[in-house]
Formats: sequence, structure tokens, C-alpha cells
Amino acid sequence: LIATRRRRPQVSSRRKLYHGLCLLLFLPPLSFPPARPITTLSVCVGLCLGSLVEVARYGLYLSGRRDYIGEVWREWMDSKDGKGGQGGQFDAVISHLTLLASPVVGAAAAAATGGKAADPALPYLGLVAVCVSDTAGAVVGGAYGRTPLPFNGGSRRTVEGSAAVFAATLACLAACRAGAPTANDLVGSAVLAGIEAGTSQIDNVVLPLVCACFWQ
Repeated sequence: LIATRRRRPQVSSRRKLYHGLCLLLFLPPLSFPPARPITTLSVCVGLCLGSLVEVARYGLYLSGRRDYIGEVWREWMDSKDGKGGQGGQFDAVISHLTLLASPVVGAAAAAATGGKAADPALPYLGLVAVCVSDTAGAVVGGAYGRTPLPFNGGSRRTVEGSAAVFAATLACLAACRAGAPTANDLVGSAVLAGIEAGTSQIDNVVLPLVCACFWQ
């Protein structure tokens, strides 16, 4: 429906809508501990299927045939993905794969600890980093950002957007634990906001890994 509207929002805005859909999709199973392993397994299957699709696209490119899949992907591409084979070159689309994998990074990190001394917010942090904090930074920065950051990874990151990342992360941590944020949360949220501002291509990968390492 979003893709076929006559007056469609910009690509970045449409992609953030999928971040919200990802939040609705993954929050229920991550909130139910027995469902976390099968959710992680399902994501692994999805990553394999997505990788096969990219292999199929590359086969079409090598054979000189029309890339029908790439034509669909192109509706959602931005500078992070390339141009989908335009200009005589092949561009693999990895954003959909990293978005699919990011929500379960925290759950996998929590499982790796064996449940011992793991932060109760840890299983949700991959979801928080990409679907909440990153989206909040993009929405607030796009709507109200006026002060550019000196280090912005080559993008248009702003102080207002990074403040939104910081605030959203703190709020989610407090909600996950049903308590006030700690000093460690303040430092971790600041680090996450700084890294989000300094990365432009692989933030869907980097942000969940930072969370998993910092709060494990």
C-alpha cells in the first residue's frame, strides 16, 4: 500500500515505517522467553532465503537477463544499497537482511550467557537500537534537526536527532526493567547515540552489536 500511493513519502521515511512493522512483529515473541529460540531460528531461515534471492539476482545480472527482483527492491533503495544494477554494475541489497537480523541479536546474546547475570533488558536491545532509537533519531532529526554534528558519517545527522536516540534508548531501558535508568545506561545510551551519528552504511548491524556488548 505504501509503495503504490500516488504521493509517496521519501525512501528513508518509507523504510522507517518498516522499522515500525519490525517492532510490532518481533516484540511479542521476544517478550515470551520460550518463543525466543524459535524466533531466532526463523530469522536464520529468513536470512538464508534472502541471501538466495540476492544470489538469484546476481545470476540474472551475469546472464544479462532482466532483474525483475531488483526492480521491486529499487522502490526501497537509498544510498546504503546502491542503484540495484543500474549503471552497468550489480549492487546487492543488504538492508532488508540486516533489518531482519537486528532484532534477535539481543536475544542471542542473552541466550549465550545461559541466563546468568544477564541484564533483563538485553533480549530487547537489538529491537530497541534499530526499531526504536534509530527510527526516533531519523524522525526527530528529519523534522526538527537544525544543528549538524561535526562527525556524522557523511550523512545529515544532527544534534537533535542524536538527542532523540539517547532519550529513546533510556526510555526503553527503563520500560524493560520497570525502573529508573542507571549510570551505566546513561553512558551506554550516549555511546549508542554517538555511534549512530558516526555510521551511515551499516548501522543496522553495528547498533545491535554495541548494545549486546555494552549491556551483557
